[in-house]
Amino acid sequence: MIGYVDDLNPVITRVDEFEICNSTLILFERVSGCKFHRDPSSQKCKVTPFGAWKELLNQETVPLPFLLVSDHLKYSG
Repeated sequence: MIGYVDDLNPVITRVDEFEICNSTLILFERVSGCKFHRDPSSQKCKVTPFGAWKELLNQETVPLPFLLVSDHLKYSG
């Protein structure tokens, strides 16, 4: 059985943080047995860019295409 993790929304401040994010996701998947939704059509995983470069980032330039660009954070709790 595989469980899925929903509603991922990391905050990225530099382009190189995408690789840090992906490495962390892979590590989490390996140790937990859960999987992240890596299909962009599920719209479960988004990224919120912060910093001076955020205006330059668009969906076509995201290094991890399963992360959809969002202009806001969504918190549950």
